[in-house]
Amino acid sequence: MRSIKQIIDLSTALGAGTRLFPGMEPVVCRQVKTHAQRGVQVSRVEMTVHSGTHTDAPLHFLPGADDITRVKLEQVCGRAMLLDLRHLKPGSGMGAAELEKCDPGLKPGDIAIINTGYEHYEDAASYCWVEPDAARWLVEKQIKCLAMDILSTDPVHRGAGPAGPHTHPAHHILLGAGVILVECLVNLDALPKEPLFFVCMPLKLENCEASPARAAVIEFAD
Repeated sequence: MRSIKQIIDLSTALGAGTRLFPGMEPVVCRQVKTHAQRGVQVSRVEMTVHSGTHTDAPLHFLPGADDITRVKLEQVCGRAMLLDLRHLKPGSGMGAAELEKCDPGLKPGDIAIINTGYEHYEDAASYCWVEPDAARWLVEKQIKCLAMDILSTDPVHRGAGPAGPHTHPAHHILLGAGVILVECLVNLDALPKEPLFFVCMPLKLENCEASPARAAVIEFAD
């Protein structure tokens, strides 16, 4: 068995200060039992399943598709390659040309990790999103999972109508092709040179389209 050099945590902490998608209700953690009152601490958490670092299942945008319990761990764990897109202007889309330029050698079955430097942005709404041609490029690469530091694969939708392929094309393209999404990663600047071993553990929440997750990269000793 190979020894582990380090485990790099890529997950956000969940609490009142968690950076969230614009308009999303804050995370609420409260104690329902305390040591002083009951001799034990028990807490209750209230949040959407898209809070902080989380995994999107196909059901998020595809009616009748797999929920998060049907996402196999093999789909969100394994060999990963890092695409460095920190040069992008905050609040801009990333196209296929940008991905092509920084492609480290993605192979079928890989997990693509995209670092836009979002955790250093001051404006939470000014994240970079995945353009439709970039989503199709990733599908053509036959990746199994796309893991990113951004809040959403698509830009903020401020229209009055319902969401759909016209408002969230990248979600539809990727999830429709079976590519699982992991959003809101942090600490990507600390990653070593690829290839990497990525691990993501979403909760098995029945009938839910997503789940908060603990994500990390494991660096093995030489």
